[in-house]
Order: sequence, then structure tokens, then C-alpha cells
Amino acid sequence: MSNKKQLECIIVDKCNTSLDGKYLPLATQMADTLQIREDEILSDKDFEMIASGVVYAASIHLSLTEGLMIDDEEIAMAFGISIPQMEEMANHLFQLESLLGASDAEMDRMETEVDLPKETKVEDPEILSSGPLTINRFAVTLTPKQLFVDFLNRMEVSETPLHMEHFRNQSSVYLIDDKEDVHLGAPELFLAPHAENMVQMELTKEFVDSKYWPTGIDMDHLLSWFDYSISIMVTDLHAPNALIHDIEE
Repeated sequence: MSNKKQLECIIVDKCNTSLDGKYLPLATQMADTLQIREDEILSDKDFEMIASGVVYAASIHLSLTEGLMIDDEEIAMAFGISIPQMEEMANHLFQLESLLGASDAEMDRMETEVDLPKETKVEDPEILSSGPLTINRFAVTLTPKQLFVDFLNRMEVSETPLHMEHFRNQSSVYLIDDKEDVHLGAPELFLAPHAENMVQMELTKEFVDSKYWPTGIDMDHLLSWFDYSISIMVTDLHAPNALIHDIEE
């Protein structure tokens, strides 16, 4: 069986047996756009990793175009991998940041056109490495504080009360243009223009309905709810040419 066929079989099996088939049509369509080398010997874990990225990318697309709720934990559990691994693979395969930053006009176009890379090449799906690449971004890491956990518990986002232990390995990283270094000596000034977006992303990640968000989200919310750190050097250990997206204008 070819690598691509085996990948498709895993997607079909997991979508039908563990995910109620809700991502299957789009996931198989997206998998068909991948160009996977047939001379590579891939382990079962490799296939599970790639398949999880495809299905998660499909769920993101459906959430944007059809309002389908994303259950990243459900998808990760179906494939037996961690959520960060699944998200990383999906980003490598389909450049999800381009979907997440789409404008309303672009979203309208997505409903009538298949918004997928025309060509994606996976050479080593587990590490995709051939050398480091320094990225011209600063990395802001947010880690929830107890006040944020308390807010989530008041919103009853989980069937059982959340505790800080739940967030021990749940920090989020946001990349910001490194040209905005003028305020690095005063980090709060550096973060302030991005505070609203970052807090909203954290609320969205925890499935808090936007109608329950605080009004006027600003830097005070970020500082009250999160610890932060800023890294001025970001290096991608994955190969810069591991994924090739041939997008024709």
C-alpha cells in the first residue's frame, strides 16, 4: 500500500470510529493535496502524526467557514498524540496562520473555492529538520495565573473544576514583528498594542463564548490573568525547505 493510501485509510478510520465522521470529507480532500514521498519508510506514529495534522486543519477550516466547534482534545485523543504536536503538524502542512488571519472577504471566497496549498511536500513528518532557521520575530509566552483559572471556572467551561496543574504545560507563544523593538526596555509598552488580541485568543482557546468576555479587554487583563516572558531570538530547528507551498498568483 502506498504511503498516501495508508494515510487516507488512517484518516477515514479515525474520523469514522472516533470523530463521528464530521471532518472526513474535507480531511480526505486536504490529504489528497499532500505530496508524500513513496520511498520514505514511515512508522505508524509518523502516519498518525500527519493524519492528526490533516484532520485538525480540516476542523479549523470548518470552524471558519461553517462555524463548527473545534474540539482539539477530541482529535488529539483519537490519534494518541499531544495537542501541541498536532497543532505544529497542522501548521507545517497547511500554514494555518493564513486561515486564522483571513479577512471577511477572504472567508467569503473560502466558501466557494478550495483554500488549500496547491502542493505540499513532506520529507520527514516527525522532525522535518535539515538545519536551524532564525525567524525575524519576537516570541511572547503567556502562562495562565490563578485569576484566569478562576474566571474559567466561573464560566463553567469544563465539566469539572480546573486547577493550575491543568495549565502547567499549557503556555501559549505569540510571534510579534521584531521591528517593534523600540519598547523592549519597557515590555508593557511593547505588549500593550497586542494585549487585546492575545487575551481574546486565550479565551477562544478555552471555549469561552465571546458574549461572556470582559468589556474593554486591555493590558490590565493580560497582566492580571497571565505571566509573560519575551524572547528576542526565535530559531526554528525544522528545515526551511521541508515544506514547499507552490501558490500560484
